[in-house]
Amino acid sequence: MTEPESLPDGRYVVWQGRTYRGDLKTKPPRSVVIYSETQEDETFTPGRVRGFRKVLPDSEVTMFELYTTARWRGAPFSVRRPYPDDRVLLYFLGTSEQEARALGLTSSEPTVYTTSVPESELTDVVQHRKEIDLTRRVR
Repeated sequence: MTEPESLPDGRYVVWQGRTYRGDLKTKPPRSVVIYSETQEDETFTPGRVRGFRKVLPDSEVTMFELYTTARWRGAPFSVRRPYPDDRVLLYFLGTSEQEARALGLTSSEPTVYTTSVPESELTDVVQHRKEIDLTRRVR
């Protein structure tokens, strides 16, 4: 379980007033999976990688995603995974190929431009919260 005041980017599920890392379960029935570092009760089972997991009907929870945007050299970016050396991976949010090339960005596929920079070079860093509407999922 994680407290909402200091959450890193990712998907989260709120269940019984508590916030957990979580994800949508892709196979029917409609459900979500929550993750915990401890076995909170006997219904939490060991996870494949670490910690414990519990599958819940999506009707019992709410879900949200946190993501961060920032500017680097005045251009807009989505901030992705941090590296151990205080660098971050950035994905260009602009639409100009000319601007992307002028910034020296790497193109991994058409219209996708990335770079890795020291976090200290970022400005206008904002973490956003996006509610995930579970009622809109295909039934």
